Amino acid sequence: MKLTDKDIVGFAELWEREMGKPITNEQAWEYAENLLGLVQIVVEPQLHKHEEPP
Repeated sequence: MKLTDKDIVGFAELWEREMGKPITNEQAWEYAENLLGLVQIVVEPQLHKHEEPP
């Protein structure tokens, strides 16, 4: 998945609202990419599990 500048702005706004402190755009890029990587690690095996024939 490719993040856009709009995604990063939204992520930074969400971070500030939920965490109570602002982050830079650079931090937002890093945190968002890390989060997506983690989600991919968790979800991808489940996707492949459903593709396997019985």
